[in-house]
Amino acid sequence: MSFIQENSAGDVMAKFKNMLPPKCTVIREGQEAKINASELVPGDIVKLSTGDKTPADMRILMVRGLKVDQSSITGENEPIEISFESQSEHFQESKNLVFNSCLVQEGQAIGIVVRTGNSTFIGSIAANVSGTSEETSSLRIEIAHVVKFITIMAVIMGVVFFIIGVARG
Repeated sequence: MSFIQENSAGDVMAKFKNMLPPKCTVIREGQEAKINASELVPGDIVKLSTGDKTPADMRILMVRGLKVDQSSITGENEPIEISFESQSEHFQESKNLVFNSCLVQEGQAIGIVVRTGNSTFIGSIAANVSGTSEETSSLRIEIAHVVKFITIMAVIMGVVFFIIGVARG
């Protein structure tokens, strides 16, 4: 599986729009510029510093004491120390990657964008979650039958008690 993927899902990331930082610092043609995070493309060079949200999935090229909160992806509440060396063949476990919407706790880094939008790791998670079908489970079917039975019995008993009450005067 290639780490850089094409955008194949619909616009699932629209739901996560508020997770993207509004602006990020990018280096294009040797010049630093602040641009909207939505304008990033794979291959852009992005500068990260303390307090920034990562605007895309990025491979770190240069780092100075970078610690990133990736709890939205890993569930770990401790910041992860990021290096520029790849330490695992599995990209989710590699210490030279930062993922979209993670918070930089401390340090600085320069990274290259490898995935944006729906193609990011969190975008693929969102696509998997939103793609699940709403199949009715056997428990829900049984609960619906019980509720229907109780409702019918209550109506029948109400009618019977009404008739008995009218007959007794």
